[in-house]
Amino acid sequence: MEIRNADVVPLVRTRVPEAQGDLARISPELGPCKVMALLSELTHRFADHHDFIAVKHCFVAADELLADGSHQIRNAVCANYVYSLASLLDRHDESAEVLIHLMPLQLRSEYIRQISNSLP
Repeated sequence: MEIRNADVVPLVRTRVPEAQGDLARISPELGPCKVMALLSELTHRFADHHDFIAVKHCFVAADELLADGSHQIRNAVCANYVYSLASLLDRHDESAEVLIHLMPLQLRSEYIRQISNSLP
């Protein structure tokens, strides 16, 4: 079943229980690009606090949206969320390696595709 715009906020709320406080204040009608920007901020914050379970939940939500979302949602995940992962995964510490291994296959594949396309 294809995930539609109205389903994005409820899906993220369900998949990322650690972010209930942050997600409670946003409207379910918020566009997918803004939701992906918020999910990216949450992922970065969880990673900075070494809350890898919450990071995994964020990755799973993004992966599900990438796999089953409408064309607009998939574009939002790729353009906003996956793009923002570069700054998170470009760190030269142990956490970057952990984060790469936490990523679901489809999300990791999209990240690698974007990185490969940006190389000269």
